[in-house]
Amino acid sequence: MAQLPENLVQLSLANNAISRLVKEDFAMCKHSLKILNLSRNRLVSTKGLAVCVGIKDLNLSGNQICDEELSISISGIKRLRRLDISQNCLKSGGILSNTITSLRGLKILRAGQNTLHGTFFIDVSRHGKLKEIYLS
Repeated sequence: MAQLPENLVQLSLANNAISRLVKEDFAMCKHSLKILNLSRNRLVSTKGLAVCVGIKDLNLSGNQICDEELSISISGIKRLRRLDISQNCLKSGGILSNTITSLRGLKILRAGQNTLHGTFFIDVSRHGKLKEIYLS
């Protein structure tokens, strides 16, 4: 990917054939980037997102992301408010629950059309901002 400008606020890379992200892709705009759309790609690795501490709205729907990969890449994005991870390869309700619990500012979660199993539990007493959850 080309080097992104330092003051970039919104980026849509939807409907491409991107399979992985590395932190160098976002090095220049890691604080300024607020909205990122990576939907409908071929993403299996999203580790590069971990440096994007300023993201508030993240769309990763329609990719091939697994549980552990998601947990590693987004658990440190504390400003995240909206997250769409629908239509991926997520299976473990427990891993997803732990990841979401770490995102205390999250307001909207879309995680439908995955093959989630096991326990999906979010302690709402510790997660008062979460207002909408879509799992179907």
